[in-house]
Amino acid sequence: MTKSVPAILLNGNNAEVLRYLDPLSCHGDNIELLQSLLAAYRDVYWFCPDTRNYRYILWYTGNTVFAYGAGMQYASLRIADNDAEQAAEFARDNRRLDGSSWFSLPPRCEQLEKLARLAYEHAKIPDRAD
Repeated sequence: MTKSVPAILLNGNNAEVLRYLDPLSCHGDNIELLQSLLAAYRDVYWFCPDTRNYRYILWYTGNTVFAYGAGMQYASLRIADNDAEQAAEFARDNRRLDGSSWFSLPPRCEQLEKLARLAYEHAKIPDRAD
């Protein structure tokens, strides 16, 4: 059964990324490390519309999505423009969604913990709220 995206996420911060993710699935192996890293944050929540059918997964804090897993090989993080150079060194690719840079990283990226923390901290900036 498909679950609806939490209402708190239906805002201008996330519109493009939610549209992008809607048709996608996710292979669990590529998000295990990211999931374990983000579990350490008490104010980070995850959402998957259909875990039985391996749909995408996303993580958010407040009302801002800052990480997602989709596809077979990568997890992606929303990185602030001033930190983008650090992420670009390790990323497979990046795309602009909702005015932010999203970087796709291999599941065992040596800088995943640091980049996940940067994405989390950027998502918590008060002016990101709609």
